[in-house]
Amino acid sequence: MPVVTISWELGSDGDSIGRGLAERLGARYLDNAAIIAATQEYDATGTRPSAPELAERAPNFFERLNEERRRYAVLLRAVIYRYAAEGNAVLLGYGGGIMLREVRHVLKIKTLAPRDLRLQRVMAASGERDLAAAKAQAEDAIRRTDRDRARHMRYLFNVDWADQPPTTCC
Repeated sequence: MPVVTISWELGSDGDSIGRGLAERLGARYLDNAAIIAATQEYDATGTRPSAPELAERAPNFFERLNEERRRYAVLLRAVIYRYAAEGNAVLLGYGGGIMLREVRHVLKIKTLAPRDLRLQRVMAASGERDLAAAKAQAEDAIRRTDRDRARHMRYLFNVDWADQPPTTCC
């Protein structure tokens, strides 16, 4: 059974590609909501979806001092490894491609798009009528998301997210 991981830039339609691929393969689509739900199966009391590891962001200074960081990282790995072992899954984000880089039966994809196309897609999704405001919001969202994902990957895996080679584009 196939296992596909997708890392994606905001506006590169990686989420849509992942959903479509899961439908076509008849596979489980594992996005943020599915991963959070799967963590509940481990009977981890007090699991917070806003924890940096589960929210795909790097922890702030005070969160780094919290002893729960290790627990969330282990919990996230357990969920992803379980889905990889079971197969028939399309995993969106969470560093799945990095975590499973040594697993040969996993296809690792990173979707990219030119900056202008990303801006257009994010602006269209915002629903903002004022073009200048929509562009400013989209630029901010792209900049913030790229920064947060890069910091998250550096925090969890000590890798530069931008240096991960793409398997597919746009």
